[in-house]
Amino acid sequence: MKGHYQTLPSPEQQQLWWNDWNQTFLRNLHPEKVRQGDTALSLLRLLNLRQPQILEVGCANGWLCEKLVEFGAVTGIDIADVSIAEARSRVPSTRFIV
Repeated sequence: MKGHYQTLPSPEQQQLWWNDWNQTFLRNLHPEKVRQGDTALSLLRLLNLRQPQILEVGCANGWLCEKLVEFGAVTGIDIADVSIAEARSRVPSTRFIV
């Protein structure tokens, strides 16, 4: 449909939005997020991988990366630079990319 395209927010606007969202909603993790993380960890245990390289996309403040390091090398990426700074202090042994 011609003429119905929306302008996407700039990368800077997206970063500001996600920084705000993460600071608001990741202070106390919703039980559903914790359950999803626990499910992912259970599945990783079943795979019995030897030192996998793990990429967590949208890692926010690194709460799940902190648990993933038991399996192997972890890299976390997120657009929210404030959250990445928090993740780096939470899990200094992990590589984080904005």
